[in-house]
Amino acid sequence: MLAARVTVEDGLCLLLDVDDIDRFLQFNQLQDGGAQLRQKRQVLLEGKLLARYLQLLFPDGELMRVVRMAIFRHLRFLFGGLPSDPGAAETTTNLAKVVSSCVHEMDLRALSFCLAAVVCSSEQPPLRPLGSPAGDGASFILKRVLDRATKLMTGFRAGGDYNMGNQGLFR
Repeated sequence: MLAARVTVEDGLCLLLDVDDIDRFLQFNQLQDGGAQLRQKRQVLLEGKLLARYLQLLFPDGELMRVVRMAIFRHLRFLFGGLPSDPGAAETTTNLAKVVSSCVHEMDLRALSFCLAAVVCSSEQPPLRPLGSPAGDGASFILKRVLDRATKLMTGFRAGGDYNMGNQGLFR
């Protein structure tokens, strides 16, 4: 019950921030036309809501699989660049961490599908060195996918729980 209350309060706070940005844009003329504020608004809506949504889904559910595939197909859009606004940048970084924590719960089959979504995407992810000031969210997530797959494949061989179907799909 407490978790539901916190989620609702976070959502309301987020919507109030978005409403503030909308009102500010409506009543003020900005030199850049409000491009930075519009980007912050977009990041707040997509990043915070998506991160919260991922935390509420069942890890092995069908809905989680669909959401993960959508995220991996749109890595460029979500992590194309780190916004200049500190709050928006923090939201983007937090989203990368949440997606990465979801990766930790995936099996080889799910990892394979996520990598296939990246490869089949019309927009390839922005791969930058970890710690890049331009943003490293996509690189961080893909590294976690490969690390998790390596751990699972090594564990299969060592533990005798060797599933050729999942390994073949991953390769």
